[in-house]
Amino acid sequence: MLKNNIAQEINSALKKAGFKNINKTDFHVTRSKFDKFGDFSVNILDISQKLNLVPNRLAEKIVKKINNKDILIEYTPNGYLNFKISSNHLKQNLVNILTKKSKDDVRSLGKNEIIVIDYSSPNIAKPMGVGHLRSTILGQSLVNIYRYLGYKVIGDNHVGDWGTQFGKIILAYKKWSKIKLEKLTIKNILDLYIKFHLLAKDNHDLEQSAQIEFKKLEDGDKENTIIWKKIKNLSLKEFEKIYKILDIHFDKSLPESFYLKMAQNVISEALKNKIAILDQGAVIISLVDENFPPLLIRKKDEATLYATRDLACLDYRINKFKARKIIYVVGNEQNLYMRQLFASARKLQFEIELTHVNFGLIRLGTQKMSTRSGNIIYLEDLICKSIEKAKKVIIEKNPKISSANLQKTAEAIGVSAVKYNDLSQNRNTDINFSYDKMMSQKGNSALYLFYAYARAKSVLRKSKNNIFKQINCDSFDKFEEELLRTLLHFHDSIIESAENFSPNIIADYIFKLAEKFNNFYENVNILKAQEDKKILRLAIVSATAETIKSGLDLLGIKVLEKI
Repeated sequence: MLKNNIAQEINSALKKAGFKNINKTDFHVTRSKFDKFGDFSVNILDISQKLNLVPNRLAEKIVKKINNKDILIEYTPNGYLNFKISSNHLKQNLVNILTKKSKDDVRSLGKNEIIVIDYSSPNIAKPMGVGHLRSTILGQSLVNIYRYLGYKVIGDNHVGDWGTQFGKIILAYKKWSKIKLEKLTIKNILDLYIKFHLLAKDNHDLEQSAQIEFKKLEDGDKENTIIWKKIKNLSLKEFEKIYKILDIHFDKSLPESFYLKMAQNVISEALKNKIAILDQGAVIISLVDENFPPLLIRKKDEATLYATRDLACLDYRINKFKARKIIYVVGNEQNLYMRQLFASARKLQFEIELTHVNFGLIRLGTQKMSTRSGNIIYLEDLICKSIEKAKKVIIEKNPKISSANLQKTAEAIGVSAVKYNDLSQNRNTDINFSYDKMMSQKGNSALYLFYAYARAKSVLRKSKNNIFKQINCDSFDKFEEELLRTLLHFHDSIIESAENFSPNIIADYIFKLAEKFNNFYENVNILKAQEDKKILRLAIVSATAETIKSGLDLLGIKVLEKI
């Protein structure tokens, strides 16, 4: 919010100085990387070139027209205007955090606009592997962030419960399984899926037979439908178990099969309006004008594809949810497909803003994980191992902890460590998974943030006074001011995360805040300070704890009051 206020001040100053052809898109306000440069910076070289003015002359005009006592401005020889927020505003911001007023301001940004976030979306017939983690927790974090900013968010789990892969599994079950359908487990289904792909390498007829089985399913074949429903129910039960562990919540969970009839309507309308064409018996949407391969929306045997169902889903979300923006949280491997989908939606004249939030792979070693080859690490196994690692860390710190508390604390830390390890990293890059990094007590980890929060709450418990109605201290020492200035940037980090679809911006901010807090804690006397200073410092501790908690909440991580 402050960053936007600075931008408005500059824009207003330029207008007052007579430069009416300049607007906020012509300059970029950034948070200063170093304290010595103030709180915010703006490079005015581009503006000065556009106006044909010497930079320092333009800087003088801007500074002269900004009349805000809470902003101190300095021009540097390298073309930057640095903005430092006044001590009075630092204190007011502290009060706003403690009274929750700052939340009310930022929640007006979304204006109740309806957006859909499509995330997790695993395929049924196999357990959730590590590869499903990123879409699931990244999507949930984006739901939390946009909802915090005042958007009306619909989180939708578009489960893959239809398609040729079910023809493969149905064929494999009929051909090789000796287990009765009612005794089938998700592990049995996965083994059949892997066996199919191993044998299909040398037997190409299997692929064709699988397509026939899927077409029978799509045509309503009774036996295939019964097998499909059993597989689906087993998978959904497995998914729910993982979602409960990860604290993932969807507003809607409409699978691919929900859109079967609507998919036929998409094909009919696309053909009728000459957006799609027949091509050797199949139906395609040509995307040659977009330099993309055509999008196949009906096969030669008249079976639909997930692209057809995706277009039907998109149409449904526009008309049923009244959404004006859809965010798809889907991995980098689907970049081309998402471009084809969006281009096809434009041709179909779907009036909506579409965004693909892509992300890299999670790697354990150098190999890419693949369900088909059986090279997969189950998400549940990874979480369980993380919980066991957390137990060792806790016991080292607190050998006398009760077994019940140990289990509860380890589960909270283990799951949070997995989530934070992912969300604290740039989503566009691949992640090399490391338990040592995840459980670090000194680096950028969930555990480090948990300890900072627990330390703050411990101070507040000892003070026996968590109500700070009046703060009379008007001057701050170095460590107080550093922490107060860091607290200024919380809401700007949330806005930046939303704009860039990158929760790691919030994670970076919380980590920096925790570092500043630990520095503050180690260098100032809080509980034994003089009364005015004591109240100020306790208020800072309280605001810091609240901000760490709020930030982690947005990442889908629940803090612990004690460790």
